[in-house]
Amino acid sequence: MKRTARWFDRIWYAQNFLRGFILLYPVAAIWMLADGLSPAELSLLFIVWSGSAMAFEVPSGVIADRFPRPRILAVAFLIKASGFSVWWAFPEFAGYAAGFALWALAGALLSGASESFLFESLQAQGRTAAFETVYGRGDASELTGILIALGLGGYLAENGRDPVYFLSIIVPLVTALLCLTLLHEPRAAKAAIQDHSSFVDGLRQGIRDALTSRLILLIIATFAILHLVPEALDEYFAPLLNELPDLSLSTIGLLLAAFTTAIIAGSLVADRFAAGGLKRVLAIYGMAGCVLLFPASAPTWLAIICILTMNFLHGMGTVILQGALQRSITGEARSTVTSLASFTQSLVSLPFYGLFGWYATGNGFVSALTMTGVFTVIAALLLWTLLLLALPGTGERPQESDV
Repeated sequence: MKRTARWFDRIWYAQNFLRGFILLYPVAAIWMLADGLSPAELSLLFIVWSGSAMAFEVPSGVIADRFPRPRILAVAFLIKASGFSVWWAFPEFAGYAAGFALWALAGALLSGASESFLFESLQAQGRTAAFETVYGRGDASELTGILIALGLGGYLAENGRDPVYFLSIIVPLVTALLCLTLLHEPRAAKAAIQDHSSFVDGLRQGIRDALTSRLILLIIATFAILHLVPEALDEYFAPLLNELPDLSLSTIGLLLAAFTTAIIAGSLVADRFAAGGLKRVLAIYGMAGCVLLFPASAPTWLAIICILTMNFLHGMGTVILQGALQRSITGEARSTVTSLASFTQSLVSLPFYGLFGWYATGNGFVSALTMTGVFTVIAALLLWTLLLLALPGTGERPQESDV
């Protein structure tokens, strides 16, 4: 590998690590409740966060197709830092709501722009076959940053809020500087930027690219139906583990860290299984659904192994699915199409949360997890059938010479 390629990869991994290294993660909700917010108000803040992310998702993708993506990434990190600054300065409901909205905007700008920039940068280097490798390691770097932040953030919080807030604001600022100075827009993307005549034209182009490709539509459906499941279940793992017998709170904390580590492991090995594209993704999520079919009366150790396995498969599936999406986009609206996939997943997550919560209320979290496994297996089989009928033979990972 050329030295310039190694340098790019290292900068990319560092940027991802810093993206996840936010020391506020383990203590933010605790401090919000300590500032007088009720549990209902805290839930309302999460709704503000999710709703804002959905509202910003697609427009931010169009913007990322019209302007240099390293600048978009830098602006996103600046906005993220400003959101945490608002929390620090105004620790009340309105301030927290404004901070969450800014954080959602930052996340929407990163979504789409990040994956598109990586793919086109590797394309300019003649290394598109390495997308799954670099993307998977970048994902693992971000999750590692989150893991370290979860441990270190709680430790620093014992000495007061100021050190945690200060570092949580400084890290995104440093990341923005890194993006501006060390990441450079590939030449092909610069040409595409000049071709767009308006925001509306860019949005129309992205929607047209998605609607006219059966493969892209199936990939978006996979994001919305299968990729959604492990992402949404992450919010329920703590109460689910608490429902299992013989688990202390400290043990639950260690298990949650282990679940994240399983995703990291899956991300790191995903490139070895990327051949097959969407077909391989559907098989992976079908297996993930199968491991959730354990009976509610299963021993605790079996439930934990099943969840660890599902997270490992999810780490693999995420990387391969993103690679399949980026390879399927041939037009200029790469970020817009990528954002459409994220938007669709967020939209479908709302009824999923409602149905899961409704079923778990009457039957328990473990039983709800089993029903989620049934749903996942059926959905994977359905999408597999649609793929075979609509695009037989589609999904093979192209060789470098084919790109």
